Amino acid sequence: MSPLLRILLVDDSEDARMIVRAALEDGAFARIDNAGSAQEAYERLRIDTADPDLPPDYDLILLDILMPGVDGVEACATIRSTRRYRDVPILMVSGQSDRETLNQAFIAGANDYVAKPLNPLELLARARSALRFKREIDRRRAREAALRIGGEGQPGIAGGFDLDSGLPDRAMVEARIAAAAETMRRTALLLIGIDGFARLRSEEGEAAAAGLQRRMARELGALPAPLGALFGLFGEGQFMAVADGAPGGARALEALAGAARERIGALGLAHGGSAEQDRATITAIVAQGSGEDLRAVPAAMIARTEEARRLGGDQIIRVEQTT
Repeated sequence: MSPLLRILLVDDSEDARMIVRAALEDGAFARIDNAGSAQEAYERLRIDTADPDLPPDYDLILLDILMPGVDGVEACATIRSTRRYRDVPILMVSGQSDRETLNQAFIAGANDYVAKPLNPLELLARARSALRFKREIDRRRAREAALRIGGEGQPGIAGGFDLDSGLPDRAMVEARIAAAAETMRRTALLLIGIDGFARLRSEEGEAAAAGLQRRMARELGALPAPLGALFGLFGEGQFMAVADGAPGGARALEALAGAARERIGALGLAHGGSAEQDRATITAIVAQGSGEDLRAVPAAMIARTEEARRLGGDQIIRVEQTT
């Protein structure tokens, strides 16, 4: 791991900061700054003073959950809401281990959690994993930016990025599908939907639904996708990947669907939309099409996933061969 990476450690306990710092230094992390409160962290991060288009000052932030005044969950939400720090990994470090508190931290934008008393090996493993996550996001964003630039001037190529998740928005995904339809090349599509998303929004409110979608976007957006594939938002609680349907394209998207279902299942994110569904799950479908028929494929995929959700959801619908 590069010694040039810069870490901000936020904890009101000086002893705790010394312990974490020692573990990080043993792992070859050399540039570590301390903050004893959320307000001091905001100042070091230059949240209110720096140009939002500048690169972030830190590559990794470690936040204690229990702090006087502004606690770690609120601080995480504030940091994550800024454009400069929307992708910087945030690890929560605390002895607080109840699931509700951790879920609040994840909804606020935390990437992972390390328990106290600290296990140095676990801390280093999670820190390195979070940094790999960030590098994958950077690579994906650069690739998608290149795709967007490459499409300028072509009919139907338009759209942008969703500011909340950082993923390509629906307009860009639909433009990619339209462009593929015009080329007549066989194209593979993957639709991933959050089960019970509408019910969650109705019963728990917009903030809970947006928080879950934002967390899902970060997790799904970091999974390795086929080379040249576009992955973005496609609706409320829905994500779409578009890839070349040449030999192996649909299978690669099916593998991505499996990895997504496994990842979301392992996280155990609280759903909250009903007593019957306490943890978030996804239903995914992979389909193919070409030419004008490709334009109708997304609607058919949505209909199939809705049918699957009525039967319980949490499944992958295997590749459908369409015309």
